[in-house]
Amino acid sequence: MPGELRRTPQAPAKGLKTRGNRGSKARDWEFQKTAPIKVFDNLYWLGTRQHSAWALSTSAGIIVIDTNFAWATQPETIDGLTTLGLDPRQIKYVLISHAHGDHDQGAAELQSRYGAKVVMGAPDWDSTLQRPATAAGGVPKRDIAVGPEGSRITLGDTTVTVVPTPGHTPHHQSILIDGGNEIACYLGDVIPTHIHMPLPWIMGYDVEPLRTLESKRALLSTALAERWLLIFEHDASVAWGYAGHDGKNYFLVPAQFASSLPPPRSGGTKS
Repeated sequence: MPGELRRTPQAPAKGLKTRGNRGSKARDWEFQKTAPIKVFDNLYWLGTRQHSAWALSTSAGIIVIDTNFAWATQPETIDGLTTLGLDPRQIKYVLISHAHGDHDQGAAELQSRYGAKVVMGAPDWDSTLQRPATAAGGVPKRDIAVGPEGSRITLGDTTVTVVPTPGHTPHHQSILIDGGNEIACYLGDVIPTHIHMPLPWIMGYDVEPLRTLESKRALLSTALAERWLLIFEHDASVAWGYAGHDGKNYFLVPAQFASSLPPPRSGGTKS
């Protein structure tokens, strides 16, 4: 079915996350390069060993979610789409979780080359437009700004919902993909790895950690109730999974054990 996320991925999670040392290899571009992968029937991984970018194909074009560093735009995003049999000229939207270089440096090029609309939280647009023209990847032109109420974007047969999850940056946002048979949530850096699922585990460089805490609390509560598939941005070993709760802390339920979860209480996976 067009627009439907299959429950079982077409590539194992390990295939996405064969990452090396985040310190010594962080600027070794040859080491960072990885092959693109078709993950579900219309969701594709275009990341590197340390960072994720995603492409969602629809009946009316492509939605790119985050864009990685500028060096990766051509070899990983553009060439990656071509390798997967997708036409980068069909990129219609670029959804940016937040204004950090490992997530947004490819936005300006995708906007200028393909006319893609760039979607970002309003405060993060403000900081982006303060960058000098010589910044890596350039500076995108202000386009779609998402306010605190969030936004819904429909392209062809697919709808995504932009959910503000502030804290890591003033208007960090996560992306919900309505896959027909379940909801997938691209977390961005509100929960960058499965290790960060317990509420107190917050990165030291989140600019507003107390807001991160509240964003995590709200997001994980809904993800648990509606059985969202959670997609991690920076995890070294786990690409996706579900939220569990033991009465005290949230924890990862690996995707292969989804059948052990209770049915969603509202929304979420369709029967």
